Amino acid sequence: MCSRVANIAKRVGIALGLAAFGVAAVVVVLLASGSGHPRESLPPASDGVVPGAAGSPERFTYLAAKRSNQCGMPAAAVLRMPSAARLQGACCGPMNSAEYRAQAIGLRAFRRMPEIPPDPYDMSVGLSKRLLRWERSIKLSRADAATYRRAMKMTHDHAPCCCPCWRWHAFRGLANDLIARRRWSAARVAHVIDLVEGCGNTRGGTMMRRPRA
Repeated sequence: MCSRVANIAKRVGIALGLAAFGVAAVVVVLLASGSGHPRESLPPASDGVVPGAAGSPERFTYLAAKRSNQCGMPAAAVLRMPSAARLQGACCGPMNSAEYRAQAIGLRAFRRMPEIPPDPYDMSVGLSKRLLRWERSIKLSRADAATYRRAMKMTHDHAPCCCPCWRWHAFRGLANDLIARRRWSAARVAHVIDLVEGCGNTRGGTMMRRPRA
């Protein structure tokens, strides 16, 4: 009788041990994947064909409904995306058709410069990664850093973007390139930073200032 009870107890112990092992394995998988922690999921980058030309009504309608861009999205998230994908739509406020068209028209003057996106609401992930890396790889001299500070004071956000998201760091990298390599003035840099803003209509149409010098 005692032997039978011992065998039953042993079998129960083995079953409980296997169950505990299974639960532990599930927990390890969840933690490894990050699914064990509640966090806001980021929308996938777009990879479809964009209709119309930059600034056109057709493209505005298409991009205004896109959400692959997102307020506060970190640079690290962009660096993990496929380079062929695209970041589309506004990140903070709704797109404004008049401002969008004005930005696209203003950016045509820089169409021969591959580092300046022709459409701020439809950016290549590959270009975005390039600009992000320039934030750290392009070092500014003391004089260049002073030019950068003057340029940011001239932008309507007084910064590379309205919030410290991936765009902030990417356009800091763009500014570094324009200042250190192309030797642009603070006013020209500020003008381009305003043109490439993709936050949406958050400032009441003040981004279309022209360079002052």
